Amino acid sequence: MSIRHCPYCGEPIKPGDQVCSKTGKLLPFVTDVLSPGTTLHSRYEIQKLIHSGGMGYVYLAIDKRLQRQCVVKQVKEQVKSDAHLKKLEAEALQMAKLSHPNVAMVLDHFVEDNYYYLVVEYIEGKTLSQIYEERGVLEESEVVKWARDICDVVSYLHRKGAIHRDISPDNVMFTEEGHIKLVDFGTMRGLREIAAGKASKEGKFGFTPPEQWQGKPVPKSDIFAIGATIYYLLTG
Repeated sequence: MSIRHCPYCGEPIKPGDQVCSKTGKLLPFVTDVLSPGTTLHSRYEIQKLIHSGGMGYVYLAIDKRLQRQCVVKQVKEQVKSDAHLKKLEAEALQMAKLSHPNVAMVLDHFVEDNYYYLVVEYIEGKTLSQIYEERGVLEESEVVKWARDICDVVSYLHRKGAIHRDISPDNVMFTEEGHIKLVDFGTMRGLREIAAGKASKEGKFGFTPPEQWQGKPVPKSDIFAIGATIYYLLTG
């Protein structure tokens, strides 16, 4: 699946191009990014790349069966074995069991061409990072309202025996209807899994507490991340 068009806007890419001539964005130096128009699972048509990170790629897509937009997440690492696939499926099922108004819903998951994909609800709105970039330091009253909603959904996760482990302004969205949605549950782990020493050492600098970098996150690790998010939005 070689890149023939910019994954962000669909503009044709000339050999040797490093930056998209239309958007000015740096082009990924990989061959596993899907081009706009690609159809997955005979159902999901890729529109554009939304985000490229260490864990994989996030695309805006159209569900051709239901005629609605959705988000398709592609795990960058190919499926290695049955055990690896079972691990990915277990994580997807754990996310799919979540039922909360401030959580983005999981809609589908599948494997195609040895890559694992997760389909989640498309949310119209902006991340808190995007809002901060547009407006700068935000009003305290506004941030307090958002913080209450974030705390409510994190409390729900903890009651379900899970830790998000990646709360930051990048992973909290403010919808066009005025609601907060927590997204990106790829790093979420259950407390039993963490107790068994199966939690990887990962996070986001500035928002992740020391114990999580040591592979020993606890529910309070999410509280630290919420506090860091609030501090960032109020002070920069």
